[in-house]
Amino acid sequence: MSGDWDVVVVGGGNNGLTTGAYLARAGLRVIVLERNEIVGGGAMTEPFPGAPGYFHNTHAQLMMWIRNGPVYSDLELDKHGLELVALDPQMAMVYREGPPLCIYKDVDRTCESIAAFSKQDAQTYKDLAESAIAESPLSLISFYNVAAPPSTAPLVLEGSREGLEYLRQLTTSPERMVDDYFESEQLKSLLLANLPQGGSTTNRMGMANMTFLVIGLCHLWGMHCAVGGTNSVAKALINVIESNSGRVLNNTHVDQILVEGGRAVGARLANGEEVRAGRAVVCGAGHWQAVDHLVPREQWGSDPDSVAFVHGVDRFRIDDAALFTTHLALSEPPQWIGSEHNPDVNRTLAVYWGTDDTPELKRQMWDVTEHAVPTVHGGLACTHSVADPSINPSGGHSTFTWLPTAYEVDDDPSHWDALREEVGQALLRRWQSYAPNLSGDNVVATVHYTPLDLERRTISMKGGSMMMGDHSPDQMGMFRPVPGWAHYRTPIESLYVSAASCHPFAGVNGAPGRNAAEVIVSDLGVDRWWPEYSSL
Repeated sequence: MSGDWDVVVVGGGNNGLTTGAYLARAGLRVIVLERNEIVGGGAMTEPFPGAPGYFHNTHAQLMMWIRNGPVYSDLELDKHGLELVALDPQMAMVYREGPPLCIYKDVDRTCESIAAFSKQDAQTYKDLAESAIAESPLSLISFYNVAAPPSTAPLVLEGSREGLEYLRQLTTSPERMVDDYFESEQLKSLLLANLPQGGSTTNRMGMANMTFLVIGLCHLWGMHCAVGGTNSVAKALINVIESNSGRVLNNTHVDQILVEGGRAVGARLANGEEVRAGRAVVCGAGHWQAVDHLVPREQWGSDPDSVAFVHGVDRFRIDDAALFTTHLALSEPPQWIGSEHNPDVNRTLAVYWGTDDTPELKRQMWDVTEHAVPTVHGGLACTHSVADPSINPSGGHSTFTWLPTAYEVDDDPSHWDALREEVGQALLRRWQSYAPNLSGDNVVATVHYTPLDLERRTISMKGGSMMMGDHSPDQMGMFRPVPGWAHYRTPIESLYVSAASCHPFAGVNGAPGRNAAEVIVSDLGVDRWWPEYSSL
């Protein structure tokens, strides 16, 4: 392939694109190679099958980080076509009886909704929200910088009661934490239901802090969605790269990263063509793809550091929970039960349903951990079009619901091909009991995606792992993905990784991409044009 490139990025997910955008603005000649027709990885918006004129987000939906972190302002994504809509309510949960519970950006308004179930919980929530709001900026700073040593947080936090409480959250489970604080099943279910959407079960030790981090971010900055669909984020990043003399190619499958003399020098495409990199190769497809597919094992070397790296990636675990997804193209948006008590739920993009209390949610988590066929149907439903009608120019609506489940259902992921329709129809029937208008002529088209389908569509998400690696404490921070290799480098000279398998974690946030770019310009001796992210 013609062209003289400084940096070749393999994989056009949001992190590969973010790294490419920062490096292109630094004056490096960058090319991004993406195997799929639509570039963006998990930031994907596609035509809805069987519903002409309809579009739907097939993976990421909520923009919790990118608007409020440094990527949006550093790269001036608003000037490159990205428009974000603020959401309010932030999220909600509906129940078989009684009003919905709505989380608003305003804490007091949220507490009014909680008070319908427990006045005591409303006051407790207010106190916790204020603490979470104060802690959130520090968390964001840690995400948008190279991982700090694990001893850093205790040294900073152990001097105050609030800090010690946060450290306690790092050692306990979400289930225990909500039981410690709250009495109402409705609030506990809402707070816990958020965990499986991020790949974690609700009894995972060390994950309680994530529950309260989400609270803080909702009330401090609020969540957003991207106008036109989540792929608008990828389009803006592509515009940054291409306006700085870079290129982004779709339908371009890389079958090997080229290594010569222990140094990464480019990529070989499936058609045999080579794309050479003068200074660096960035694997935006994650560590699993790098080790399992893109670099032959013999190229990794036999020295102790290289062996430890490869062994660590081999044992890097997939998410506890995968997601089964049912998508609907609709004439009218979902009308939720309980909306007569609070109509705001019908204009809420993200609505939890189906697990009205913690025993029900725990049964769902049992199915996940035992790799059983799902028996408790419910999860998070997202209707992008109620916040951004422009996603469907035809005027219709598109919605989906996520069901937490296991990749290896009955201990064999291939079973999903036979189970797809059965599980999908059972999920839809239960969903209809919470949103009765999801039936009849209102449904234009339906499609179901299993965890196995996700792996097939997005090969970097091994095992249907939408987080590209479990978010438990032993796989986070300086341990992500391998102790000693949390700095985006690899044992191969000039080969870097920029993906959700890196610190801090998954999501359309650009944090691994920005952090990787910072390491790369430092290694290459290139001026960093963007500011340090150390205060808000």
